[in-house]
Amino acid sequence: MAPLYERARTRLAAFAGILLLNILLAAVLARFYTRPVRQLRDASQALGHGEMERRVHISTGDELEELGTSFNEMASRLARRQVEVDALRAQAEHQAQQLAAIIASVPDAIFLTGPDGHLVDANPAGLRLLGLEERAALGGSAPGALLLQDMRHPDGRPMAPGELPIRRALAGETFTDVEVLLRGQDGQERLLSVHGAPVRDASGQLIFGEVVVRDITRRRREEEELAWMFERELALARIGQALVSEVELERIARVVIEQCLHALGADGIGLWLADTERQELALLTSHQLTAAAEEGLRRVPFNAPLLTAKAAREERIQVVADVLEGGAPTRSGWLAREGGYRGMVAVPLHSHERLVGVMSYFTHEPRPVSSRALEFHAMVGRLFAVAIEKARLFQELRAALRLREEFMSAAAHELKTPVTSIQTWAELLLNLEVLTPRQQKGLTTIARNTRRISRLVEHLFAAVRMAPGPPKLERQRFDLHALVREQAEKFARTTENPIRIDAREELFIHAERQLLGEVVAHLLENAVRYSPPGGPVELRVRRVGGEAVVSVHDQGPGIPPERQPHVFEPLYEPLPPGAPGYTGVVYLGLHLGRQIIEAHGGRIWLESHPGEGSTFCFSLPLNPAPAEEDSHTYS
Repeated sequence: MAPLYERARTRLAAFAGILLLNILLAAVLARFYTRPVRQLRDASQALGHGEMERRVHISTGDELEELGTSFNEMASRLARRQVEVDALRAQAEHQAQQLAAIIASVPDAIFLTGPDGHLVDANPAGLRLLGLEERAALGGSAPGALLLQDMRHPDGRPMAPGELPIRRALAGETFTDVEVLLRGQDGQERLLSVHGAPVRDASGQLIFGEVVVRDITRRRREEEELAWMFERELALARIGQALVSEVELERIARVVIEQCLHALGADGIGLWLADTERQELALLTSHQLTAAAEEGLRRVPFNAPLLTAKAAREERIQVVADVLEGGAPTRSGWLAREGGYRGMVAVPLHSHERLVGVMSYFTHEPRPVSSRALEFHAMVGRLFAVAIEKARLFQELRAALRLREEFMSAAAHELKTPVTSIQTWAELLLNLEVLTPRQQKGLTTIARNTRRISRLVEHLFAAVRMAPGPPKLERQRFDLHALVREQAEKFARTTENPIRIDAREELFIHAERQLLGEVVAHLLENAVRYSPPGGPVELRVRRVGGEAVVSVHDQGPGIPPERQPHVFEPLYEPLPPGAPGYTGVVYLGLHLGRQIIEAHGGRIWLESHPGEGSTFCFSLPLNPAPAEEDSHTYS
């Protein structure tokens, strides 16, 4: 049995060895043949994790090797696609960043709302317009949160819900440049230009409503500024063109009225000329002022409680936007009530740093004036002042030229006869040794014409002395009654016409005594010249209100009405040649008298009816109290 068991054990051991060898061989073969599969598995997992450079190396010479080659080719293609995808992603991210930067830098506010009307996004400008700091604050915004903040039409009318831009965009409407007014959380009103459109996906489904808002408040103000400047330049050009061709003061005054109505929108206007010596304004012309207002404002002292006087006194523009709110001087309040005015503006008129006058205009509605408008008013005032000054200079030049021409003509005419008479009688006297009555008559004629020439020469010298302008006045306080009586007594010694004086009280004035004595002498000489031989001359001095009035009446032929306005012009003929009482031209006495009286701030005038004689009068302000100053210069 032992050998049998031994053989059995030997066979069993051999079988076990063979089995173990088979197992080892199977394990080796299995590992050899599964290695490519593991490589494919690991490479696939690496590709899945983004390792695009991973490859397999299989050299089995069978289908696994072909599978490995196919896998490597697929991995290479995936790697190339990944590179392309990464490049596209980087490009998309770069473009997205650029777009975000552009949207963030856009000054216009951009809003996106969902179909339900809730705000879902906004750029920084939109957040600022809403008064928000973060986009997160947009979440849960109420429908139309932007556009329901007191949004109105540009004319101030409220907008209906269906008119709101965001509602229009969500309704599928595309619109541009819709102007609206929006009152923000800061309380300021802004003028906005709104563009809107729906945003749809590829299928045409509405996904957003887009609204782009631009704040055009500043732009509109700039446009209005440019329009105002253009209108101002047109107005200045129009005013300058209207004034440049005018030299007559009355016509310039009419142009001032017309341009104020057009350029300044005035309802009532007054134009005053300034007398800086008397510290007074004289009304030149007006428009739409009542008769009572014109009469009350005909002469306005600089210290009067009136806006016009304040402008002259302070030499700067004065504005009362609304009289009902107070701030207007007392007489300006009266003027406002008289004419139904609310707004008042007074513009001093300066030419070469000198006050020429004041232009005041009035409006029925309140008239606030901005600093920009004040500059325009000042420019208009300077144009008016230059035109008025030009008219004054033209009048002075024309008067000087006319005086020169008339002097040359009249001097040749008036001096011819006296010189001829003197020469004729002088020759007769030279040939005679004993005076006869004829010689006596010649001497009398010589004496009379000599006095005539002498008086005319005196007048001419006075006219030349006063031609450049009013004389310098050495004022003093004196009794006008005494001066008139003194001149009358002096003149009575040289004429056969009796002079009757009617002066019953002392009337003190502040003036230059010598010049006023010359005025009285001129009026007496004129009265005697046109009175019949022996005809009385009446000289009267009286008080009328706050003025002293002197009148000289003659018994002459009177002056025709059509010639009366020219009597105070130099060397004028008050009577037509050949008319009864014709004595030639009036000497310069009346012309010089008017200049002297007006230089004193007085008036001189004529009252005459044909056949009833003439009365020449002048008036001067009384000065009952002693004057503080004895010398003033008229300018």
